[in-house]
Amino acid sequence: MDVTSATEFRAEFREFPGFDRGSCLVTRRGRPVGVFVSMADPDELDRLSLLMSPKFQQFLSEARDDIQQRRLIPEEKFWKQVEADAKTRTAKPARKRTKPKVRS
Repeated sequence: MDVTSATEFRAEFREFPGFDRGSCLVTRRGRPVGVFVSMADPDELDRLSLLMSPKFQQFLSEARDDIQQRRLIPEEKFWKQVEADAKTRTAKPARKRTKPKVRS
């Protein structure tokens, strides 16, 4: 992984989007402040976002626990539950916009 200062990264940012060497650690005063990751595939951003999501990590952890503890449901029951959940989820109606009150 390449390492560059925040100042250098800012100065050369226009050249970075085209680079395909992997990733670059950005530092400020020798301390890491960010990582620039080159992504050839747009789906990589989605995968990276999920990997960084504490909520998704919690979901995975709970799913692993369920599997280990054999807390499983039959496939037919699963799909019935999915269909029931889909029916109960309805779009919220758009809020009615009101004109702001003018104070005199």
